[in-house]
Amino acid sequence: TAAPVFREFLTQYIEKFPDTTRKFSIPNGVYRGNYKGESAYYTTKSPLPKANMKFNESEIIF
Repeated sequence: TAAPVFREFLTQYIEKFPDTTRKFSIPNGVYRGNYKGESAYYTTKSPLPKANMKFNESEIIF
């Protein structure tokens, strides 16, 4: 995965630019909700999954 490379990039970036904002400000149209007991972000076009959603294991979910 690219995670180790991204971590290294981000670490070096923060060292070079320590005043970089590290808080995520939620844009208009993005909402916060709970999914399976954890905080999650969603929009009207991409809502949180329904907890009682049933699917066939042989099907692909997009």
